[in-house]
Amino acid sequence: MYQMGRNVGASADGEISRVAPRFSVFQVFRDGFGAVGRMANTFETAELSDALLKHNPRLLANMNRSLNELAPDQELSKGVRFLNGLNVAQDMYFRRGIFVDSVDKQLRRAGIISDTPGRGQFKSLEEFAISGKVLPAKMLENAVEESLAFTFARIPKESGGKPGDTLAYRFLKFNETLGPIPAPMGTAAFPFAKFMVNAMQFQFQYSPGSVVTGLTKGTFTRNALRKAAEATKEASKQADEAAEQAKKAGNMDLSRAKRKEAKELAAAAEKKATQAQQVANQARKEVSTGVVGTAALYAAIKFRADNQDTNWYEYKTDDGRTGDLRPYFPITPYLAIADLIVKAGITEEISLGTIDQPEIAADINLIDTFEGITGAQFRTGTSSFVIDQMQDLLAGETDYLKKEKLGEVMGQYVGELFGAGVTPLRVVRDIQAAYDTEAAIVRDARQTEGVGFGERFVSGVTTTLAKEMPMTAKDLPEFQSATRDAPLYRQSSLTSQLLGTPRKVAPRSDAEKELVRLGIKDYTIVPGSGDKEADALVKKYVGKEFEREINKLVNSDTYKRKSLNKQKAMITNRVNQFRQRAKQLAIVEAENTARKGETSFTPFDKAQYTRLSKLKRRLVDDYYRSHPDYGGKGVIEMQEEQPNVNHLRQAVRLANALAKQ
Repeated sequence: MYQMGRNVGASADGEISRVAPRFSVFQVFRDGFGAVGRMANTFETAELSDALLKHNPRLLANMNRSLNELAPDQELSKGVRFLNGLNVAQDMYFRRGIFVDSVDKQLRRAGIISDTPGRGQFKSLEEFAISGKVLPAKMLENAVEESLAFTFARIPKESGGKPGDTLAYRFLKFNETLGPIPAPMGTAAFPFAKFMVNAMQFQFQYSPGSVVTGLTKGTFTRNALRKAAEATKEASKQADEAAEQAKKAGNMDLSRAKRKEAKELAAAAEKKATQAQQVANQARKEVSTGVVGTAALYAAIKFRADNQDTNWYEYKTDDGRTGDLRPYFPITPYLAIADLIVKAGITEEISLGTIDQPEIAADINLIDTFEGITGAQFRTGTSSFVIDQMQDLLAGETDYLKKEKLGEVMGQYVGELFGAGVTPLRVVRDIQAAYDTEAAIVRDARQTEGVGFGERFVSGVTTTLAKEMPMTAKDLPEFQSATRDAPLYRQSSLTSQLLGTPRKVAPRSDAEKELVRLGIKDYTIVPGSGDKEADALVKKYVGKEFEREINKLVNSDTYKRKSLNKQKAMITNRVNQFRQRAKQLAIVEAENTARKGETSFTPFDKAQYTRLSKLKRRLVDDYYRSHPDYGGKGVIEMQEEQPNVNHLRQAVRLANALAKQ
């Protein structure tokens, strides 16, 4: 499209440029796949890039850097460089190919390299490099920028450069200043912020918006080129006339001065025309990339319109399993935007009537869309809880159970942060899961043990780390699904580790497919009670009922004849019915386990006590502390002291009674 744009521009102007922008399939192929060819010739490309940058060590160091965000002059430790050796090598492989190809394109478009070289021209970039000529610093800087942008390692410029550069720079600076705090901001929420802002700039470049900006920019530059050409002709004409008059009058000095003035005016106009031509070239590039992005978005809309029975980031395999497309950037942002368009009911309007709007029951989730576009992953449970409780904690008003919960979630948060350090052990775990069925079972690291902030914090850290390590993962309880009876198993673990392919999920049952299609989230089947162990027990029994009852329901003729909203209501009502039965069975199992153990209370007793309002807990704590048998101790303190007495259950009854007095 870029090459065609040059021809259209030349035809519209009625002029032929000195670069002779004639359209040819070979030129299109070279522009489109030149970088691939450079990457294929690894050693030659490396030598060329080093030769072109040997006179500019600053740019060479800038292209070679990796991993650090806003400090290109800082060095990473030897240990970090060693551990990331493969990532750095991969980045350099792509960057050198893009850099050399970019220089080649720029020289060809400037007329310095030509397939039929004339005087002062070269036939290839290799021939130019052998000549020993030094490239302009601006050309090298553009090529380095393009290579860094290709690997999403470019640092946005504070003064601007690309769309959104100034805002992106300030965001990165602010994000790094905050560090890994337990909040929806900082390096914990945005660990790869530089990648994220580069990805978003890439998405804009390859989007319909780029077509609009390219066409607008092209219109203005065409007008500027025309005015510059007219000004050059007029200035030359006036200067020539004045010089001729001076010559006739016998004033040769004045004649030479007028001709010099004409040349200066022509040179200034030529400079403006060159600058406008550069902007025009950029406009053509923006239009071409925008058209490519528009086509990708159209394909994504078509895909999501036809596959509303899967999550927006999933694809279906031939054997019924689903795979995760999120690792395949830049597919993810297009799918997220496309799913938003389909669920908003504007498929036909956006596609100009070429794609039918499917019937939609699921609601729009803007957080999912935002995460899909930006690549951010918010630890919402930890962040929201810590933020909500921090004020009370600092004021000393957070009660015992809230402090305990705070310790649990902060421990899990810290475990996730330090979990990156045991990433190599995941490879061992996944290899083990390939032949050991027990090791392949998905484990639940959210069930913590202990009493008080400290014990819960330690338990949260250890369980979160344990799920990543092959020697400890088996000790964790099985993850209980609310939609199936059988355990969940890791799918394609070894293949994913060795080849980097997305992990696949076991085939969904008909009932699970309906949940996705209707937009019913799994976590709404068993709402949280405040205790993860209690929730897991309920899910264990709900899963059995769900697999049998809901599968039978969704395959019935009565269900299939109903509208989407009626179907959603039927599933919700049926789940509410057997969830109560499942909870009673779970309570019985918990009580039987408690009788055999060292404590008299169950996770459900603790969950009920946790759900009491702050006022009710204060009332019952005041009652306990004023009671002569309890020695001024509160409910939780007495439960720790007398584990064989169910103080939690007794406290719930007392609290409800005291609140009515």
